[in-house]
Amino acid sequence: MHRRSDLHTGVAFDNFDLFVETLTGKNTLHDTVGIVTQDIPDNDENLFNEQDETDGYEEDDIVPPKRRRRTYEVINDTMKPYHKQTKMLTESMLGLEDQRRALIPDSLQTARKLDFIWMASLTMEVPNTPMWTGWNSLSTPKDSLPQQRVLYLPQINASPTRADVVMETMQRSLRIADECDQQYISVTYDLAIAKIALSIQAAERPRFNKLFIQLGAFHIQLSFFKAVGKFIAESGGPYILTESGVLAEGSLNGFLTGKNYSRCNRIHSLFAVALEILHFKSFLKQENDSFEEHLTRRVLRQIEKTDRNDTPLLQSIPPELEEIFQRYQIYRLTTANGGHGPTAKYWLVYIELIALYHEFTRAIRTGDFLLYTYLLPEITKLFFVFNHHNYARWGVRFHDNMMKMEDSHPARLKVTGCILLHKWIFNQPIYSAGVIHFTESLSARQRWAMTRLEVFTKVYQSTIKRPMSKVKGIDGSSLPPCKSVLQQQINRANCICSAWNFAFTLSPNVFSPKTSGLPPPPSFIFQLQTFCQSKCASL
Repeated sequence: MHRRSDLHTGVAFDNFDLFVETLTGKNTLHDTVGIVTQDIPDNDENLFNEQDETDGYEEDDIVPPKRRRRTYEVINDTMKPYHKQTKMLTESMLGLEDQRRALIPDSLQTARKLDFIWMASLTMEVPNTPMWTGWNSLSTPKDSLPQQRVLYLPQINASPTRADVVMETMQRSLRIADECDQQYISVTYDLAIAKIALSIQAAERPRFNKLFIQLGAFHIQLSFFKAVGKFIAESGGPYILTESGVLAEGSLNGFLTGKNYSRCNRIHSLFAVALEILHFKSFLKQENDSFEEHLTRRVLRQIEKTDRNDTPLLQSIPPELEEIFQRYQIYRLTTANGGHGPTAKYWLVYIELIALYHEFTRAIRTGDFLLYTYLLPEITKLFFVFNHHNYARWGVRFHDNMMKMEDSHPARLKVTGCILLHKWIFNQPIYSAGVIHFTESLSARQRWAMTRLEVFTKVYQSTIKRPMSKVKGIDGSSLPPCKSVLQQQINRANCICSAWNFAFTLSPNVFSPKTSGLPPPPSFIFQLQTFCQSKCASL
């Protein structure tokens, strides 16, 4: 970390559920985990230090260190109890006539044009047209956002929804802001933690005025997916997805309730663009001119989509395509007003909801503060309609804080989400078919957080031949020699867990020996199942 005020620094905290069950269902194992993100300066000399240190090493020079045991000292600060009652305080909000509420960013029209080009390219089957995430990556200049360094914070061995834990996270954020020479710092929470943090900030004013508390964009998107799922639940759309094989029947409930982010992100984008392609073909058919379709296909093929490092995509759009875009917007308006029937109007609403999600995601990925602020109330309206009252209430407060940021926090903060926190911490120790054994040892969890990233970046990188003896706190002799052996060990553990789960079934559904890292004789599975049955019978 650098002590520089010109580098954007942000903090994010969230809950880490370790899936440890108790008999009563209470006092399950929860940790409060956090990360710090900071921009990497262009002239950072320490960015590639690790690769420079590997020069001069040969594979034969790597000497396994002597095995010795080490003790890890747990970082467990004592938290003071917080006895004040937290509640949503009444504060004045900006008036409806305030100009900041009517501000429409220029990037909104740009985003809609880019999405139109993407949809039209898929309609005309232009080669090498990716899905929306890849398209957004191609259409965004590579130097628009700086790289960031991600660092872990010590875990707090308590649930993050406790008032004293939230108080501790806010105090840590203040210390990070002072250490990094930040006038203000952004702190990202999910809704359950953010509403407590906002209440504490208001009650302890002006102690925490340096903190700007953000609602996690990841949780906002999940709640948005749940609202969209309610909208299409009885429409026949889920039936189309399951019958076409796009969505498995067993995954339908998780898709409609918005519990699986990756599945919702992929399928909603796919389903919405498929419907919009039909709508766009209807628009071309109404024109009743084959020349229009050929012109659109020819113009789209002229757009270069390989490298956006130098020339923005919109600068290469011919004026003919701009004219088609304007006429298609008029056609969409007719559909939205019911001119093409109630069914088309209903599905156009769904298409516009997914377009709203794409615009919101683009604002997060590109750090567009004005676009992010403009889209927040549009999403909050959907929360009001579908009775997501918590996000509806606190979303209005968060949007009001965003509009007042120039007065309350003059130093422009970066729009950050908590997706990084889930990808880097939550998904690392959880496998789809296996169980990673985490006990109630806080030292074990802190040791994992401190060493796991270092192991996978320094030991398993083929481009960096750094000796294992140089990695602090890691005993290289206890690690698998390569990725394939590590994967084999994981598959073997999954096979054993699966055999235990299906020990009393007549037709056990276990992994085949070829993919589980086990010996090929098929009798092994039967012997393992017999062993599990005898063990369970003796319990």
